[in-house]
Amino acid sequence: MLGFEFNPKYDLYDENCLQEEYDEHCSHDNQVRIFFQGPVLHVDQKTTGAIYVLEEEESCRIKVANMTHVRLTDFPYPDTFDIIAPVIDRRLWGQKKVVRILDGLIPSSYLHLNAINYYLELRRRY
Repeated sequence: MLGFEFNPKYDLYDENCLQEEYDEHCSHDNQVRIFFQGPVLHVDQKTTGAIYVLEEEESCRIKVANMTHVRLTDFPYPDTFDIIAPVIDRRLWGQKKVVRILDGLIPSSYLHLNAINYYLELRRRY
């Protein structure tokens, strides 16, 4: 992982903490995002997003926008696999939350700061 200096303020993240980190680290640079990346269990597929349970924090369920996250595995998908998605993406009309917390809190081990090109390279590969 090619990363930028990112020292998470919290061990566990809710929506407000994620927004705070985004505002601090990404609001000044169009090419940098906080990414969610790590092992998850696919629970359900909706038309607007996939529902996952975090392997390292089973009390946390997230919903991730279909068109914005990447499953870092080949089909057929194993029970548990890694995904990557920008937590919050910047669009012409403003911000879009890509990772939404349904239950629980996200451990800081799932979050890292990186350039958009890192994500785009993984997207091309998978």
